[in-house]
Amino acid sequence: MGASNSRNTDKIINAALTLFKEKGYANVSVSDISRAAGIPRSSFYSLFASKDDVIIYVLDGLKGDYQDILAQLASAKSDLERIWMIYDRYLQLTMDFGPDLTSTLMELELKNKIGIFDFTEVLAPWLAKFVKNCQDGGMIRNQNKPEDIVALGMRIAIGAAYEWCRVDGAFNLREKALSEHEILYDVPPEYRVYNV
Repeated sequence: MGASNSRNTDKIINAALTLFKEKGYANVSVSDISRAAGIPRSSFYSLFASKDDVIIYVLDGLKGDYQDILAQLASAKSDLERIWMIYDRYLQLTMDFGPDLTSTLMELELKNKIGIFDFTEVLAPWLAKFVKNCQDGGMIRNQNKPEDIVALGMRIAIGAAYEWCRVDGAFNLREKALSEHEILYDVPPEYRVYNV
């Protein structure tokens, strides 16, 4: 990709994400994105086939983020903190996208299987190791198989995001999801972030 195409791609991505958050995904056209990016529609179409492709491009870029996430985990003080960091990354991305765009991503996943949950396959083995270490250290009292706890934890995060989208972001997604994980993991009160 040439420098001009790279600049136009960045302009399109930034304009599209801003417009999607402001107006809602369904209310934004390719013309709107092109106008906000300051480029002709033909330049948009030379890079993307549709506004769906813009979202898929952004999502594909986030998939390369896994190694960065794993590198950040080295700074955590405990495996329990590492677990929260992984879930918090997913929740932060969801909140950054907002309810409308997150709903659109979920819809695209159901229709086209675009891979918005691919991170679960990459991160699940790490989460299971962290859960096992926390079980052994008494920070997690749920003694079910770590892999089963992680799978249910992923469903909790996805379910919380779905509910958050359904009510248009009417509650604190991070607080709800992490408090539900603390219940699932059976985290002793002294290790809880959210005392529920």
